[in-house]
Amino acid sequence: MLLGLAGLGGSAELIVRGASALARRFALSDTFVGLAILSVGTDLPEIAIAVDASIRSLANGGGGGVALGSAIGSSIAQISLVLGAVSLIGVLYASRRALKLYGTGLIGSWVLLFVVALNGEMTRLEGFVLIAAYAGFFLLLLKNKNSTEDTEEDASVSARWAWLMLISGFALLLVATELTVISVLSLANTYQISEATISVIILGVGSSLPELSLSTWALLRKRTGLSLGNLMGSNILDTLLAPGLAALISPIVVEQATLWADLPMLLLVTTLALGFLWLCPKGLKRWHGLIILAVYATYGFARFAL
Repeated sequence: MLLGLAGLGGSAELIVRGASALARRFALSDTFVGLAILSVGTDLPEIAIAVDASIRSLANGGGGGVALGSAIGSSIAQISLVLGAVSLIGVLYASRRALKLYGTGLIGSWVLLFVVALNGEMTRLEGFVLIAAYAGFFLLLLKNKNSTEDTEEDASVSARWAWLMLISGFALLLVATELTVISVLSLANTYQISEATISVIILGVGSSLPELSLSTWALLRKRTGLSLGNLMGSNILDTLLAPGLAALISPIVVEQATLWADLPMLLLVTTLALGFLWLCPKGLKRWHGLIILAVYATYGFARFAL
């Protein structure tokens, strides 16, 4: 599992760097790159895990908890653990206009996911609805994709190297995904822990490492649009596209702990983060980050105790 998690982080890093370099050559804005490009790149582990686990569920009936749990766990970790940690390193802020877009997308995607999961099962039709909702959000982002910023910063990365990073990242991702899903299912069976629990905590944190490294890298270089856009875009993708693809392959049985513990926790930390960003237009303070991290730590301890 450790090898698989390391592979997930390394593969996403390669993919993100390659995709970012190619995107900058087309003069795309930081916000668009973060929300639409980098979020997809850093969320490839979650998508791959969800799809792989759903295929296994279709074949032998196991893995459904991993498909949904890893996506929700990653969302919780990104909006609390990653955002909290990044706010301790630098000043993270967003304009009111951007927050309206982020907030609408984040809260709207949560409501839709909760509604389709409320009856205890996500059908193929509901999976299609989630995918369609993400496609609609992506189309809205395309309206503000252009940038007026200087792109010399990425000129040193040739298109050949960018494509090489992408291809290498995808190859590593396939291997890492297989290792991770197999090991998580084995651990869940060995220690009598539900697939949803081990996926929400372990896979959620592990698959969020690309977002942590990328958001930190962007913030230290004063590219707040990349950092915050990546985190918010990743959460919207995790709550719509990843579970949607998984349910489209094989219907997912939603555990009660996922419905009444994990999803409410996701709403809590999302509302908390958006509230702090709205009240602090000049940037989050370190104590804001500490509060968010404390909430996540409490949740992680309680989740394993359930």
